[in-house]
Amino acid sequence: MWAYIIGAVTAVITTLDIKKIEHQQLYDQINSMLVDMSIERTTAARVRSFLFQSEQMERRDAYSELVEFLSPELQGLMCDEISSRTLGRVAYFVHRTNRFRFAVYKALTRRLYVPQELIHEDRLLIIANQGVVGSDGRIYTRGMALNTDFFLYSDELREAGTLITRALNYVELELLSRRDFSRILKQFPAERPFVTAFRFLYALRRRVARGDSLPRFEATAAAATDFGACLEMVRRDAHALAACPADFRDNAVLVEAALARDASLVRYASPRLRGDARFVKRAILLAGAGWPESVLPHVTDDLRGLLVAVCGDYSQL
Repeated sequence: MWAYIIGAVTAVITTLDIKKIEHQQLYDQINSMLVDMSIERTTAARVRSFLFQSEQMERRDAYSELVEFLSPELQGLMCDEISSRTLGRVAYFVHRTNRFRFAVYKALTRRLYVPQELIHEDRLLIIANQGVVGSDGRIYTRGMALNTDFFLYSDELREAGTLITRALNYVELELLSRRDFSRILKQFPAERPFVTAFRFLYALRRRVARGDSLPRFEATAAAATDFGACLEMVRRDAHALAACPADFRDNAVLVEAALARDASLVRYASPRLRGDARFVKRAILLAGAGWPESVLPHVTDDLRGLLVAVCGDYSQL
């Protein structure tokens, strides 16, 4: 009877936390390897510290598989709770369908970095549960995202590779590769136009950051009164922009007043404005979801070429 009681209690204790037991077995195996290969004490201490920190990450990594055992409705509720702290911080994942965000959540991979380790990842990085990351003089903590332009096809437009990203302490990151994201977009074609719009906006922002600034309009004293009257006329009737003089239609303030009413009126803007990345970005924001039909056909050829470099193919619109 005593042997039976001891055996029963031992069996219950050993099955309380399967993940912890698996991690302890892995720890013992790697510890034996360090001793057997006579690894230097300093290096061995760093390895053991890393294994100690990775236990919680391995536990969270298995949660995405456990969620699949729930019903579709419960999966959606779980996804809302989880993604609000991670995916909800990325602009192009906000207000998307539960199924789309759940597919992205399942595609995330987790990785742990030691203090002062350089992070060389050409992927979307999301600070998940612990740690602090420094990149380009900025500090990123739990829930914050960096390298959010990872889906741009043209590497010349991206900031990745030029920034020094370093883990300031033990950092656990969630990573989404470009290949996995492209695969998910093929599964959800309805989400593709929304993501394509962000690709274009990010590319325009890179162009503006390189010095493609919008010069100020300089009106002469004689034309100041006429310009003011033209601006008031456009504010009353946006289509009056077509009747304004050509030099007035080179003024971003005047044209944006018309675009606020009808984004398709960008066709009356001067060629300089339709080729300016900053102005086109504003026009797209004013146009909203209808930007491919109202704005895109009227931009200059070089910006269309930029769109091809960003989106890869017009069929993605």
